[in-house]
This record gives sequence, C-alpha cells and structure tokens, in this order.
Amino acid sequence: MEVVHAGTYNGNALVIAAVNAVLDEVTKNDGEFYKRLTALGKRFMKGIEDAAKANGVKIRTEGPGPMFGIAFTEDEFHDFRSYAKIKNSAWGRFRRRMLENGVHIFPTDKGLFYLSGAHTDADIDFTLEVINKVFSEFDYNE
Repeated sequence: MEVVHAGTYNGNALVIAAVNAVLDEVTKNDGEFYKRLTALGKRFMKGIEDAAKANGVKIRTEGPGPMFGIAFTEDEFHDFRSYAKIKNSAWGRFRRRMLENGVHIFPTDKGLFYLSGAHTDADIDFTLEVINKVFSEFDYNE
C-alpha cells in the first residue's frame, strides 16, 4: 500500500531542527513536562466533576488529562457513535457563560479542553472558580 504524505514544510531543515528542539525539551528529566501536564489536566477534570456534583449539574468527563472533553450527561460513551447520540446542546450556553466570566474555551460544540505547558496551577484554580460560579447559576435544560 502506498501513502502520500504531502506538506509545504515536510522535510524542511529548519522545521526538523525546531521539532527536534521541542522534543528534546518535553522529554528531558524523564518526561517531567508530560507528567506535570497530565497531573494538571487530571486535577482540572476532577475539579470540574466536583463543581458539577456540588451544583447538581450532570456531566461526564472523558480523556487522559492534557486533553479531555465534557458532556452534559451521565450516559457513558465509548466511541464516536455513542457520543453522537448525546445531545450536548448545553455546551454552547456553558461556553458563552464562561466567556462572559473571563474564560475562553476552545470554540467547538464537542466540549473539548486542551492544556498546554503554559498553563499553571493558578490558571486552573481561576478557571475552576469560574466553572463553579457558572454551574451554580446554570440551567442546562434551557
């Protein structure tokens, strides 16, 4: 089987050097970068789950930590087909209320969160405070 992988900068020496430099940084110290990012993401997910439970908001979180999603349901989903059956219409209202309170979330209707190496514990703390506020005022059945 043949596969074509085309791209403007594929194989460009400067791009390859940049990629190698980034990989060197994120893998040094036995992968400490990814360990920190994963721990931060898992703490963030747990904080969202706790805020939802405290405010009677039904959500489901899924993901490894640095990237995860939430859906306004308690139903399980294991693949795209089962997720597609869930009506995540509350996500748009949630996202808009988060933005009104100073937190911009990736603009998609899929309920995705992405963390980067730039995020700090303080960023997560602030975002969780806003999520708790939004959940305390939230009627996801609107």
